[in-house]
Amino acid sequence: MIVDSLNESYDSLSEIDDSDTDPLFRIESESNSDFQDSTEGEEEDEDEDHSISVHNTIQSTWNTVSGNYQKHFNFIGNYGPLVILDEVSEPIDFFKLFLTDEIIQLMVIETNRNAQQLLSSQRISRRSRFSSWEPVTKDDIEHFLGLLLWMGLVKMPSLSDYWNRAERYQNNVASKTMSRNKFELILRFWHFENNNSADKTDRLYKIRKLLNMANDRFKNVHQPGEIIAVDESMIPYRGRLQFRQYIPNKTHKYGVKFFKACGSNGYTYKIIIYEGKQSIKGESLTETIVSDLCENYLNEGRTIVTDNFYTSVPLAEKMLSKNAHLVGTLRKNRRFLPKTVIGKKIKKGEILGLENNSGIVISKFKDKRDIYLLSTRHLLGTSITGKKTRNHEDIIKPYVILFYNAVDKLLKLEPSSRTTVSQTSATQKLGENRLHRRLALKHKLEETEDKCHRNRKIRRRCIECYKNYSAELGYKEAVNKAKKVTTFCSICPSKPFVCLQCFQYHQQR
Repeated sequence: MIVDSLNESYDSLSEIDDSDTDPLFRIESESNSDFQDSTEGEEEDEDEDHSISVHNTIQSTWNTVSGNYQKHFNFIGNYGPLVILDEVSEPIDFFKLFLTDEIIQLMVIETNRNAQQLLSSQRISRRSRFSSWEPVTKDDIEHFLGLLLWMGLVKMPSLSDYWNRAERYQNNVASKTMSRNKFELILRFWHFENNNSADKTDRLYKIRKLLNMANDRFKNVHQPGEIIAVDESMIPYRGRLQFRQYIPNKTHKYGVKFFKACGSNGYTYKIIIYEGKQSIKGESLTETIVSDLCENYLNEGRTIVTDNFYTSVPLAEKMLSKNAHLVGTLRKNRRFLPKTVIGKKIKKGEILGLENNSGIVISKFKDKRDIYLLSTRHLLGTSITGKKTRNHEDIIKPYVILFYNAVDKLLKLEPSSRTTVSQTSATQKLGENRLHRRLALKHKLEETEDKCHRNRKIRRRCIECYKNYSAELGYKEAVNKAKKVTTFCSICPSKPFVCLQCFQYHQQR
């Protein structure tokens, strides 16, 4: 699968704009750093002392790349599904491979326990909704989860509207599945842990059991092949949370970040929720994360693919000691890198690299910009990609970049079993056409998703109203009279807020 995709690799490499407390990463200057990251509610101290003291024992001698030092591992692991379902199996059977009866039973027990603990500690009046609480059953939880999934597909202004009898809200799902009061009571008491006996020093204690059970199911349903990719995702969230992340250059600036290990087919084998500083003494955060994610799949000759947030020489040394290769992009200000490779200027299309005594190859390739790479299974060989430049010259790239791009492409663009290649190509062309039409627009009115501290959408003065009132009455009156709206022009560089009435005049500017 990887080999078939090598000649179709794209020019771009995925980059993660992120930096946690990793002692192997050093910011040269604030103006040169091309990434930003911060954790709200917590200022993490960089424990560099014990980590650096361990990594300082790495004494790399860099030699000309020959391949004499590289190790070769044969893949001896098993690949494929560990649970086989019949051809007549329904979609719900596949769904229940992950949402098992054991997980449902955990929800039933802990939800009832949480309700009992709360109701017994408070005085409940007869008129209170809590007085109608009845212990939930397995069927109740299944109906509740089904409604949650359906609500994710069918959006309505508020939760109560799903049971609204008005004609515009009528549906045949919510009211026939469960009453509104019962749904809201289950939502109020929904729980996964015993509050009285839980380890509250664990920031994730309320979902720790559920997370562990989910990871066990991921592991027991499917076995990864030779390639494992480590990456991260962000779950949008703007509520109160101690380990909520703020990354300004992401699509979703606020949320919960989690790391995951994926196969080349896109299947997730394990996830780790980032709860703040969690590195082991003597290791950087990235080493700890990659080791934890891949711990069940090492010593079997696999190749771990990472982006420049994780890749480092110490991590490569550790993977080699576990009979695993490491391939990934690299940040030039990591420790233990050969200065002759990092600092030397090369021309476009050239590649430069050195190899240490462990067989780790650090290379630098010049394309539109400098690309730094680390690999324990590739040398400096190049290949014709099959594409040509505008001058009809062959595009040549190193094997390590083709390999990395192939894995990245498979993770992001892998078609489902029900989608043919022609359908995928047609979908891509349709997306490109829509993109071109969007770029052709001069102005586009959209509603902001940013919210204030009261969890309401931000409202700002219409720029056109303000200009008109300023010209007529002066800026002091314009401040009070200009309409405040939640809509803005997403095409203009300054993203000005404009009301619907003024938007047609804004388009003419």
